[in-house]
Amino acid sequence: MLRVYALYNRNRRVAAFLAIAFFVDVISLSVHSYLCIKACVFDQACFMRKTPPPALGFSIEMLVVQGTLWGMAWWKNNKSEVWTRTPLIGLIVRDGAFIFVGTFAVLVIALPYALLVKSVGHIIFSWFISLLAFAACRLTINLLRLNTPEASTQNDFELSSFIEIPLDD
Repeated sequence: MLRVYALYNRNRRVAAFLAIAFFVDVISLSVHSYLCIKACVFDQACFMRKTPPPALGFSIEMLVVQGTLWGMAWWKNNKSEVWTRTPLIGLIVRDGAFIFVGTFAVLVIALPYALLVKSVGHIIFSWFISLLAFAACRLTINLLRLNTPEASTQNDFELSSFIEIPLDD
């Protein structure tokens, strides 16, 4: 969310929208988490028998938030302003798309499997956590790789004017 806020030049309307989206997201995920925990059914070995149906709402909420963030970054990249077509904007849109597609793929593959097969003990959810950690590292490394003009390393410098300060007793 902070990347999108920075892309929009710290616009107050965007800040208000993102703040509202964040709080709605937190409240919605909290409600869905509560409903998921309440709907869990366990067997004698304390394994969940099936995936709770509110998990679908939890997943949809995550996709909506990531899709909104990526859509806002994509919109900023495709505007006609010249400064928006910089490598930084392209990097944020590309990596945002990577995160969105990864999140979407994991949820689209895992959730129907978990709901239909009624198996929740598979490894894909730990892959999801690894995917998000990998995406954050990738974004950081790619930001460091952007071509930036290197600072001058010359030790010689020249003053443009000479100012004499008299030292009176």
